[in-house]
Amino acid sequence: MKKTALMGIRVLLFSLFLTPAGFSGENRFRVGFQAGPFIPADWQIQGQSETGHGGDNFPNIQFSGFGNGTDLLLSIQYDFSSWGIRAESGVRLYETRKLISGTLGLPVKYENRMQVVPAVFSLVRQVRLNDPKLTPYFGIGGGSYFIDMQTKYSISAFPNSGTWLKESKILLGFHTLAGFDYRVYDELFANFEYGYDFAVGDFRLDNVDNDDYINIYDLNLGGTSLRFGVGYRF
Repeated sequence: MKKTALMGIRVLLFSLFLTPAGFSGENRFRVGFQAGPFIPADWQIQGQSETGHGGDNFPNIQFSGFGNGTDLLLSIQYDFSSWGIRAESGVRLYETRKLISGTLGLPVKYENRMQVVPAVFSLVRQVRLNDPKLTPYFGIGGGSYFIDMQTKYSISAFPNSGTWLKESKILLGFHTLAGFDYRVYDELFANFEYGYDFAVGDFRLDNVDNDDYINIYDLNLGGTSLRFGVGYRF
């Protein structure tokens, strides 16, 4: 009797913790592609005022910031129960922001470019519903963000005066996410996801031609993402 009861408990625990939610139990892997708009959360990314500068050539350097961005992401997830572990990477492309101001009475043009490559992991909780096609989920995670930032500085009256100030570095950050998969055919699904990430750091953009530089302090590269995608379970 005791053996039968213990066996029943084991079967129950196995069913609760080792069966993925929402899709066929034997399909433990989930791969997906997502794309969508990214909106910076911090005003600093739109136009950073906490800056410093140095060098012998520029008496005043401004930083015009960046516009909104676009996320393009690939992910793979392994479900060991209603929980899953997701690995994700891709690229975030920011809109180029341009600024024209004056230095010593001459119009000066700044052109800022940036892209971010995330490499992050998430712990994802899937929710069981009566509808087998719909699988909501939420999660939290963290990882690294490789940032390539560039500012082009030029004096309008001198077309060949342009020079680049550049910085590349890796920041650590964290994120949250929530969304749902909707099965459209067999194990093929459509996806919608909301995400928020946070990664803060200081940057020094060095001129590639001389000793000029820009310091940018406490710049938050994070923000809100609205991603749409497709994927497959196997």
